Amino acid sequence: EFGAGSGTVVLDNVACNGGEYSLTECSSSGLGVVTTEACFNGSMDAGVVCMEAPCSDGQVRLGNQTYTYMDNTNAVTGIVEVCYNGTYTWSVCSVGWDDSDAQVVCNYLHG
Repeated sequence: EFGAGSGTVVLDNVACNGGEYSLTECSSSGLGVVTTEACFNGSMDAGVVCMEAPCSDGQVRLGNQTYTYMDNTNAVTGIVEVCYNGTYTWSVCSVGWDDSDAQVVCNYLHG
């Protein structure tokens, strides 16, 4: 439904119960062990649609997210969105925005 992914398949035969917090907690062939022939060509890459839980005023998320690899680590970039009146349709003005402000957002997002 979502098309082929961009990377190599590293999980196969995944079978979760639904209460796990990580795919590695689910039963599978093992991380890096791919046994299903159809998984080698990218035509069987899994996709997902997640319903977003209601937000509370002041919560922050990144909109228009882009995932990159920089300085030997994975990074996510995006527009800072703030929940206000129960929706994330609000953004933050960048006037006066600096690295310290950005660090607070990253700290919040990474818990």
